[in-house]
Amino acid sequence: MRFGRFSIDECEGAYLAHSVMVGERRFKKGTQLSSTMLDQLRAAAITHVTAAQLEDGDVHEDEAATVVASKVVGDHTVCEKAFTGRVNLRAEVDGILEISADVIDAVNGIDEALTIATLHNNAMVQKGQLIATSKTIPFAAPAEAMEVLSSLDCSAAINVRPYVGKGCTLIQTQLSSVKDSLYHKTKNTLAQRMSDFGAILIEEKRCDHVIDTLAEQLLLLDEATELVLIMGASAIADRRDVIPAAIEQAGGYTIHFGMPVDPGNLLLVARMGNRWILGLPGCARSPKLNGIDHILSRLCAGMNIRATDIMGMGVGGLLNEYVGRPQPRAGKMIQHTVQPTVAIAVMAAGKSSRMGETNKLLLPYKDKTVLDHVLDQVKTAGHEDVFVVTGHDQAATKTIAGQHGVRVVHNEDYASGMSSSVKKAIEAVPEHCEGVLIVLGDMPGITGEVIEKIIAAYNPIEGRNLIMPVHTGKWGNPVLWGREFFNSFSKLKGDNGAKILLREFQQEIIELEVDSDGIFMDIDTAEAYQAFLEAKG
Repeated sequence: MRFGRFSIDECEGAYLAHSVMVGERRFKKGTQLSSTMLDQLRAAAITHVTAAQLEDGDVHEDEAATVVASKVVGDHTVCEKAFTGRVNLRAEVDGILEISADVIDAVNGIDEALTIATLHNNAMVQKGQLIATSKTIPFAAPAEAMEVLSSLDCSAAINVRPYVGKGCTLIQTQLSSVKDSLYHKTKNTLAQRMSDFGAILIEEKRCDHVIDTLAEQLLLLDEATELVLIMGASAIADRRDVIPAAIEQAGGYTIHFGMPVDPGNLLLVARMGNRWILGLPGCARSPKLNGIDHILSRLCAGMNIRATDIMGMGVGGLLNEYVGRPQPRAGKMIQHTVQPTVAIAVMAAGKSSRMGETNKLLLPYKDKTVLDHVLDQVKTAGHEDVFVVTGHDQAATKTIAGQHGVRVVHNEDYASGMSSSVKKAIEAVPEHCEGVLIVLGDMPGITGEVIEKIIAAYNPIEGRNLIMPVHTGKWGNPVLWGREFFNSFSKLKGDNGAKILLREFQQEIIELEVDSDGIFMDIDTAEAYQAFLEAKG
């Protein structure tokens, strides 16, 4: 790869190393320079730019990151599409993340161009959670590095072991001085904790805090019980205390007492036949992350626990001082960021005033209507949160939307202009969605592939909140807006759409190059409709 400051006469196909302002537009870092863009640079009296020129054998950053990710991806994990040299890997199920550290280190040791970062081994993860990211550092990776990578046996270095639905019994030993409400609260907290890890609370037992009585309860367990949790009336102080002594009397044995995790120091791990038994510390009554989660999650994923595993939990085991620790349970224990959910709003409310008496959305195209075709493409992108904003010709557009199985949001104020429909769309975005892709219903040239690519590029954690499709240096539609911009839509008036807001947020725009001129083709006039039909044959 050649890198440096070059005359624009030799930059066609090169990648910008730094953003360049061209009038009011900004060509961002990573933009591949087309002949049209170079003409715009010349018109702006820009003669040289800093750029990267790929040479024979160089592997583009997106392709290199994709190869790295595909080499290490394993069971119950999925790779997203590459964007700016990055490929994210996400969990397909709730479970325990298993990382082959030696393999990850080997990949990172090939060349500085290739990197992959992961969560900790044995991390508790949720479906959809980001678990690893592959990033190509420069604009391309050298062929030699890719050859070394191809020779590595990565053997699915990143896997998620799913929770397997263990049947659990909770035994609480009692003291007469303790109120019943405490036992009830403890049961609810532990039931939720087990549920987080896919386990089922089969039954709860209570008995006196006495060795013989507890041992008797252990011998009377339901056959479906695979895991026993014992919450003692007082904390375990020694291997000869009530809980470990009762386990031994019932025919079990202690694997390990104590752990280098705080809170959770006084956890006891034992076995009795094929059953695991956990003697719980008092902190297990709290819904906050503590040592029991490190053990319970692994057991619920079908993993074995050895004394050496517990002894190795000290690094990172000071949980109360961990700034990023999960908050108390709110339905789910582990509140990690997952792939952002995006709604798709198809705008179909306008009066088509420039088409005369004809509603452009109902014009024929490929044996259907224009709106039918747009919705077909939207549906192929595979997203569930889709709705159509109707207005003019409500009955007809509502019928078409119903045939595609999508929600309808009607704008009674559609005659006041496009701004009212766009505001209606923003109001209709479900609370769980972090962004909205605004698709114009009169753009039959748009494809599901482009829609999918735009949504894949959206990532608010990485600062990609406003995604603009670009082809041959020109902006197009649809545009994806992150929720942080939603309040700004209240400024729109009359027949102004969201496009007017782009001036205000120009520095926030992420330009996404797409190989389609369909992002420009809207049908506003009869002439435009005929031209579109002729262009599509």
